[in-house]
Amino acid sequence: MATAKELWDAVWTAVEAGRIDELDELFAPDAVFRTSTTEGTGRDYAKGVLTRHVAAYPDLRREVVSEVVAADGSAIAVELFFTGTHSGALVHPNGQRIEPTGKQLRWRAVDRVEVADGLITGWSAVFDRLSLMQQLGLQP
Repeated sequence: MATAKELWDAVWTAVEAGRIDELDELFAPDAVFRTSTTEGTGRDYAKGVLTRHVAAYPDLRREVVSEVVAADGSAIAVELFFTGTHSGALVHPNGQRIEPTGKQLRWRAVDRVEVADGLITGWSAVFDRLSLMQQLGLQP
């Protein structure tokens, strides 16, 4: 069975390569996916959130700062930085859009992932929204 660390890494490897269809094999059908601003359930919801990231930042890359892994491999918490060029529209699940700025961005995030039976059952992503909005020129 795949561990939380292996599945977390597989998700971001697929996202960074633009291979979103691979996510179907990584998330449970009823996986709960939470972000700083919204929450949804199911593979399609998770894929939608991650697809919007690929669309907004086609060159998205991650830099792991630290991680804590459950002894049995069923959960992981990862502190990381993301970098990417805002070259596509950033679209919130509610439809709000931030049009491309062309700016190179870097922001801090924390992902927490839970797995069962070799699939992701829960994903929580919290990121430094204020820093991101400041870099986009939308906050002082």
